Amino acid sequence: MVEAIIDEHGNVTNTRILQSQPMGLDEAALKAVETWKFKPAMFQGKPVKVYYTLTVNFKVEKAPSYGPVFQEFLTKNPELANHLGSKRYQEAAALLDRWGTERPEDSAIPVARIYLLLEEGKLDEAWKLALAVRGPESYEVLDRVGAVALDRVVLNPLLNPEARGKIIDLGLLAETLAMEANKNGFEAPLNKSLLLLQKSKLTSDPVEQQALKEEIRRLMKLYAELKKIPLPETGERQE
Repeated sequence: MVEAIIDEHGNVTNTRILQSQPMGLDEAALKAVETWKFKPAMFQGKPVKVYYTLTVNFKVEKAPSYGPVFQEFLTKNPELANHLGSKRYQEAAALLDRWGTERPEDSAIPVARIYLLLEEGKLDEAWKLALAVRGPESYEVLDRVGAVALDRVVLNPLLNPEARGKIIDLGLLAETLAMEANKNGFEAPLNKSLLLLQKSKLTSDPVEQQALKEEIRRLMKLYAELKKIPLPETGERQE
């Protein structure tokens, strides 16, 4: 949310952040609105300055849907990929059941089952299976559960606060466990920070909001270090 004055020429001036966001979005919002052009307000036939509140919407680019373990599994098993691409979930499940019997040592099959459940929208079932996965595959499935939880709360504005909070908490726990499973994985800190951002929208307690903001900053710093990218400035404008 940006407070601004639109002058007699339709230019946006005197911008100020009203509702701050982390990850460098404040400065990006200010730079964006300062390029906007409006039709000037009129008073008694003359253009005049007006106070206005502008809303800037950001869209976060989604990470690839499939992690490396599952992507490799689909490459080796195109029949399953075809079922998923056509949303033939029953056929995909039957195929995985058969392979599970034939190849019980294949650790990628439980991973595939979790992805299938997530494709079907069965988040809770996928979460239970993800908790049982051990070894290097655990990071991928736990992070994927967290990512799907994030998508669900972001893309479904009709969720009530209680349901939204439960999904966020599930996602946060999944990403926390993912970070424990692989301390070098950069996806989990990013997804966890975005889940915390959603959680901050559910509370009006300034102390809790500040704590969440500090944790988000810590996670974004970790994400930047793991990705070896510069972290944007996140300082708020001062009066």
